[in-house]
Amino acid sequence: AALTVESAGPVVAPVILVGTGGFGKTTLAVEICRRREVAEVFPGGVLWVSIGEHVSGPAITDRVNDLCEAVAGRHPMFADAERAGLKLAELLASGSRTLIVVDDVWGPSQLRPFLFGLGEQVRVLATTRDRSLAPPTATVIVVDAMEPTEARDVIEAGLTEPIKDEVANRLVEGTGRWPVLLSLAHGAIRRAVNTGLSVQDAAEHVLHQLESQGPLAFDMRRAEDRRDAVRATMEASLNLLEPNDLDRYLDLAVFPEDVDIPVRVLYAWWTSMHGVGAEAGERLVEDFQRLSLLAMLRRANGATALRLHDVIRDYIRHRCGETELKKRNQSLLDSARLLFPGDGAVQPSEWWYLPREQDYLWRNLS
Repeated sequence: AALTVESAGPVVAPVILVGTGGFGKTTLAVEICRRREVAEVFPGGVLWVSIGEHVSGPAITDRVNDLCEAVAGRHPMFADAERAGLKLAELLASGSRTLIVVDDVWGPSQLRPFLFGLGEQVRVLATTRDRSLAPPTATVIVVDAMEPTEARDVIEAGLTEPIKDEVANRLVEGTGRWPVLLSLAHGAIRRAVNTGLSVQDAAEHVLHQLESQGPLAFDMRRAEDRRDAVRATMEASLNLLEPNDLDRYLDLAVFPEDVDIPVRVLYAWWTSMHGVGAEAGERLVEDFQRLSLLAMLRRANGATALRLHDVIRDYIRHRCGETELKKRNQSLLDSARLLFPGDGAVQPSEWWYLPREQDYLWRNLS
């Protein structure tokens, strides 16, 4: 309703979804964009840009320039984010009404370039953890913890029978009604059922892990308790992986936040460094998806990409530690060297010899 209501004036307030990481802001934004009534109000379509905590300066400018290219078909070369934002506003002003989604905003300078075009032809939907980033005129919608009944629906989705009330209620409270943790607990229960446990035994097994590795009930306002909640719930799922499979999952910690990870990059790394072929790699990724250890697994135009939720990525990076992350990054670089044309004439440091189609490496190698 906030996005589709007609504006009373020439300037339209942005809509800001605010909530703790893992509460479902991005998921809600995606579902909004799929709504029929939203598509009718915005015939110009949706422009989606993901930001992230550490994106600033030239990287923000690149994001705006990318949107300009999506609109006009040409990539501008602005070096200043605000000038690029003004150009984007100019391009959109002459077209059909368009929605811009700015996902995972951490600072005001990350949002500002996308607000120049606000008006009858352009509306902005942004997601952030920090309510203070919302402009004074913004419509702020708080995305909070799930209601107990909603949380239980997530825990029990797709199971052959309901979980006993006492166990289900303790699972709901143990995850703090946090959607990302509820999904992880649900994935762990399903995996335990697939190994031969009954639904009730699987639920009690996951509950025992959750309660033994973290507090029973979490005050979601306290950062230290949130970390305990993530640790307990993540370990309940990670403990279901075989050691080698867990090692491959922890490889995902080296990839940047809010970036689609092409599985061809992942499979090439696993094949060259660990002897895991593409077929085995595909089965692994599907296992990660079933356990809700991935935020997204998307197939489009013959290519497959995956993405980690920020909360999960932060956890596995912390679990690996700095030394282990360096080793995994080095392993990825070693596998990338094998992509060079190979008669031995090209030195390993001459990265400009990377094949042109290695788009992910060109964007993220540095």
